[in-house]
Amino acid sequence: MKPLNPHNSKVSDMLNKIEECLDMIKEILSSNFIIDESNTDTISVLEYTVGKIQAMKDRSFLNKGEVYSLNAIQNWIKFLRVWNSFSISAYNKQICFKEVSISTYYDFMSYCDTLSYRKSTKYLYATIFKTVLSYAFSDGISENHIFSNRSFNTHCTQNSDSRVYLSAREIESIAALPLERYSTLDKVRDIFLIGCYTGQRISDYSTMSIDDIETIEIDGKKYDVIKKKQKKTGNEVLIPIFNDNVIRIFKKWGGKLPKIGQTCINVNIKKVCFLSGISDVVKKYDIIGGKEVVTITTKDRLISTHTARRSCITNLYLEGKLDVIQIRSVSGHRSEQSFYRYLCYSSEECAKKIIKNITK
Repeated sequence: MKPLNPHNSKVSDMLNKIEECLDMIKEILSSNFIIDESNTDTISVLEYTVGKIQAMKDRSFLNKGEVYSLNAIQNWIKFLRVWNSFSISAYNKQICFKEVSISTYYDFMSYCDTLSYRKSTKYLYATIFKTVLSYAFSDGISENHIFSNRSFNTHCTQNSDSRVYLSAREIESIAALPLERYSTLDKVRDIFLIGCYTGQRISDYSTMSIDDIETIEIDGKKYDVIKKKQKKTGNEVLIPIFNDNVIRIFKKWGGKLPKIGQTCINVNIKKVCFLSGISDVVKKYDIIGGKEVVTITTKDRLISTHTARRSCITNLYLEGKLDVIQIRSVSGHRSEQSFYRYLCYSSEECAKKIIKNITK
């Protein structure tokens, strides 16, 4: 287990902020911050969650054997702040686990809408809320299993037209863009391209190296594949090398990709896309405060590290050479439902695919 480096200024600042938030939330509690497991009827959601966050920070509470990231801890604290204001506003008290019903869930989601949260943010808090209820049940703190109710929805459905992906031609334009060799933009471009060619998450494609490449034999012929254990799921995937640029990029950087943070990549990949001419005007659909909001922007501003994964999956699907099961074996998706959320093609592109298939 890799310890956090307190001498890293960013880590230190974030840990201090987490500690300040925890101190502030503890002051909210009218009683001493002690969970009396002998009297579960009086334990509030707020009290229990503060304890979990403290355990995350102390690294005594793990997620599938892994420590919680600082970003995850911050998300739990944000949820806690909203939950506290909701409890006071709706009930004028802290809510105990036995008092939580499906109506509480609906009221909480409606409360998030009054704060003009994006749909994705609202469902992130719903996910944490459900997780808190589940952990409390598993720990024997609560007998309430309302979290298993099918109406307790934590998935944010999106209009496929509101998400973007890069076409094969656009990815080629990024690869061909002349950039100062070994500059930040050059590093970001190459890392992002590996994601476009492999369909993995940023946590996986940014850590790939030439050592991950293995050779398999089919009918006497040898082919290169990338063997990778996915960080999020633990799945081991074999990724055929669809583009020769993969090996070229690895060799360019001495076998290992340069180390750059996700925030830096997200900022600079937008610049790379703009320089590549990927700046079409697009409509972005979002749900804010429970209402649909349409904004006009340019495509380059919507590109992020996750666009690489969506682009690879969508392009493989539109190309039509692989079926869904084969693409899922590359992407590592366990279910078709989660897989289809990554397909970003528009209704127009779908119509074109249908026409091509029926006119062959």
